[in-house]
Amino acid sequence: MRALSNKVVVVGADRPRLPNTSCLALPGRKAETQLMALDLAGIAVSAGSACSSGKVAASHVLAAMGLARA
Repeated sequence: MRALSNKVVVVGADRPRLPNTSCLALPGRKAETQLMALDLAGIAVSAGSACSSGKVAASHVLAAMGLARA
């Protein structure tokens, strides 16, 4: 993980990943608030992956990458 600033963390920044997909963490910010703001700005985002839709458990993929649940 690499912090772009003290406000944004790019999960998996130091690993090979798809050029059109990023996982960002915004510590101290509610996902719902960010989703609305980015949607209003015309940016397509989600607060979770499609494969975990409807689940309330932490992502096993992010846990395997060493990302602690906030």
